[in-house]
Amino acid sequence: MSRLYPCLRACAAALLLLGSAQAAHAATIVVTTNADDNTVNGNCTLREAFQAANTNAAVDQCAAGSPGGDTVLLTAIAGQTVTLTLGQIDVTDGVTVGDFASAVTVAGAGASRLFAVDVAGTAEPVQFANLTFANGSAPRGGAVLVAGGELVAFVGCRFTGNVATGSATADGGGAVFSTGLVLVVGSTFTGNTALNGTANGGAIMVAAGGTLDLASTTSTFTSNRAARAGGAIEAAGTLNVAGGTFTTNATGINGGAVHMTGLMTATFTGATVFDRNTAGMEGGGIWNSATGTLNMTGSQLTGNTAAGPAADQGGGGVFSDGGITTLTNLTITGNAATGAAGSGGGVQNTAGGRLTIVGGTVSNNTSVRAGGGVEANQSGGATGNTNQLTTVTVSGNNAGTAPGFGGGVHVTGAAVVTVTGGTVSGNTAIEGGGLWKSAAGTLTVNGTTIDNNTATGASADQGGGGVYNDGAGGVLTLANLTVSNNDATGASGSGGGLLNNVGGTTVVTDVLFSANTARRAGGGIEDNDGTLVSLLRTTLLGNTTGPAPGNGGGLHITGGGTVTADSSLVAQNTATNQGGGLWNSGLGQMTVRTTTVRGNTAGEGGGLYQVAGTKATLRVEQSLVQGNTAATTGGGIAADGAAVLVVNTTVTGNRAASGGGFAADGGRYLISNATVSSNTATTAGGGLFNTSATDGAFVSADNTIVADNTAPAGADLAGAIRSRGYNLFETTAGATVTSDTPATDITGVDPGLQPLADNGGPTLTQAIAMGSRAAGAGMTSLLFDQRGFTRRTPSSIGAFEFGGQPVAGEDGPAAGDAPAAFALSAAAPNPFRGQTTLRVTLATSEPVEVALYDALGRRVQTLYSGTPASTVDVTVDGRRLAPGVYVVRMTGASASATQRVTVAR
Repeated sequence: MSRLYPCLRACAAALLLLGSAQAAHAATIVVTTNADDNTVNGNCTLREAFQAANTNAAVDQCAAGSPGGDTVLLTAIAGQTVTLTLGQIDVTDGVTVGDFASAVTVAGAGASRLFAVDVAGTAEPVQFANLTFANGSAPRGGAVLVAGGELVAFVGCRFTGNVATGSATADGGGAVFSTGLVLVVGSTFTGNTALNGTANGGAIMVAAGGTLDLASTTSTFTSNRAARAGGAIEAAGTLNVAGGTFTTNATGINGGAVHMTGLMTATFTGATVFDRNTAGMEGGGIWNSATGTLNMTGSQLTGNTAAGPAADQGGGGVFSDGGITTLTNLTITGNAATGAAGSGGGVQNTAGGRLTIVGGTVSNNTSVRAGGGVEANQSGGATGNTNQLTTVTVSGNNAGTAPGFGGGVHVTGAAVVTVTGGTVSGNTAIEGGGLWKSAAGTLTVNGTTIDNNTATGASADQGGGGVYNDGAGGVLTLANLTVSNNDATGASGSGGGLLNNVGGTTVVTDVLFSANTARRAGGGIEDNDGTLVSLLRTTLLGNTTGPAPGNGGGLHITGGGTVTADSSLVAQNTATNQGGGLWNSGLGQMTVRTTTVRGNTAGEGGGLYQVAGTKATLRVEQSLVQGNTAATTGGGIAADGAAVLVVNTTVTGNRAASGGGFAADGGRYLISNATVSSNTATTAGGGLFNTSATDGAFVSADNTIVADNTAPAGADLAGAIRSRGYNLFETTAGATVTSDTPATDITGVDPGLQPLADNGGPTLTQAIAMGSRAAGAGMTSLLFDQRGFTRRTPSSIGAFEFGGQPVAGEDGPAAGDAPAAFALSAAAPNPFRGQTTLRVTLATSEPVEVALYDALGRRVQTLYSGTPASTVDVTVDGRRLAPGVYVVRMTGASASATQRVTVAR
């Protein structure tokens, strides 16, 4: 930038603030008439004044200019109009024109441009102050043309009704066309146009190499029009905006107010306002090019509209066509993408663009297709579309109905979106009221509040009031956030908080799903057909389903979905029909590990429900099922079939008409190393009730306590029960018990169960009292009990191992502790996704084996076998392991050691 440009800014600011008619120029030329002539007739016209300034010689009654730049005073014609009947005035030397007492209008009568600035030699600044430029007309720059290298300031000026008549994309600038440096301070641009052919920049066009600086908050651009782009401003050079207002400007294609072309940079600071501007295709407020860089801070975009009909068009407030766009503390509200498939009511980022939104609000925007608030569109073969929203409030946006996805934020194609902090609230869509992710997209949400969003889709695979993940490809990651009060309101709407659709992968860590609702299923979460959901340290609290049919208050699996819930809480959820807490389909694979399922309510299966199906599996491991209620069967767990495994789990305090703890009606039901106690049935089977008479269906138990349950018939057991040995049944009255090894079972004995308490481990457990017959009377292949404490040999019966010892936790020894003579270090990193490493330390060399075991005590990997001299590092490869808790055990000739590790997804 020329070293004179800072001087130009300072001089213009002095004129604006001080109202000075004089600047420090060498000559003063006084205009005495509003006539337009260049004849010697005893006056000084505006045209003659510029001739005197250009030539540094007297013209008629105009004093001679000087090489140092001049001042042209208009006091004598204050308030008058100078109509240029002889065509444009050329400006070829530095000059300041006008003052703040004169308010002169220069008009072209629609016949010619008003001024052309092209200063020969060393550029001297040109300043226009308090002038009205009206009805100028030219192919480029209807009022003023600024040549390359020139420095021109407009201070307190007004541009109205000027026209750029050119019809090519290189033409435009209804008021000003510039390849130089233009400064605008406190000026207004109203009703200027560039409407022929594909012309650009209704008010101003800055061509490549030029710079436009809007240096005050008081400049306004109102009702300017362009045929192709940039209703107010077309910028192919550098654009700096320190405030101002853009209102009701319009363009036929892109950039209702401002359009950026090519490799250029635009920076907006201060309270720039974009209000009710319109674009025929994209960017109702502003449009950024594929190679452009747009930085906006503190701006407001309200009521702007983009009418493009395609899915990759729209962006009512802002459209980024592949460039770099950074929006900081903006208010983006009430904008709309109105085309047939228009997307991104507030903002659309497409074609490999990089969008960053920090702070501010995106609210009450609308679209027809998708992305009521923000659309991240990476369709087709392009790559590199990345989007980051940090501490942004995304609220009250609506994605329309065609098809209407992603009320707050929508991800199309392989776009990558990261949402950190902030809130997503009160948004509405057919699918994904708050957030919607495409099959190929990647969406990561961390530390955000997702609240009170609504999905209105009527089908069973629609919904996702808070979040919707649509199929296989990319990954949806939710972490450290709250998903609350969201609703799937359609006739069969599912997934009040989250819907994970066909093939989709969702990883949920440290998330609270609270008070979400769905009419069909999955008040908290719906996992639909062939999908994978990993829940780690997740809480499903107080979610509900409606009556259609009303299954899975906390979580529902449809089809062949796969869900793993680890170290989580499922509490106080309600289903009208089945599975108050959790519901698994006849094809689904559900694993519940180190989790508490408590206080849920349903017609059947108050805590968990498993529907019939030969390919389905329900596994409940190291968990607590407590205080759930069913109106009919299965207060804790109900199963109509499939394979059900309950191991190292306490089932207590549940209530139903039949099967207070468990109710089984078909399938294969195995209860192992469990404690079933204090459950109640009002008709039969207080603890465990097998209602099935189907051949091949069975309910079996091993190393399990069933005691202290109540019912009018079959207090502990009812129906046909198979013992696989080493069980303690307090009473078998009302049941038919077949035992593989009768001598190992204990009946008619109180096991001495203690009240439910925190005895260590991830869930509450019931310890057995000193002297209990269950202590040391069992046999199991499991290495650990419900708490994760070591099993003894012989083991105790039930979920609690009397005398069991804790395993070294994931935190490992304190930093700085000296290694033991026989030690296995904590894993690092832990939890981990790919690989983690532990160190074996020996004081004396001896043979050792290090192996990895799952929660059921099954060997998964042999990590090391040999005789290290002193230390050796071992690696756990978790890339093909299911998420969850595992134990690494080192066994040597003299001792053993263990460490717990967690695989996260």
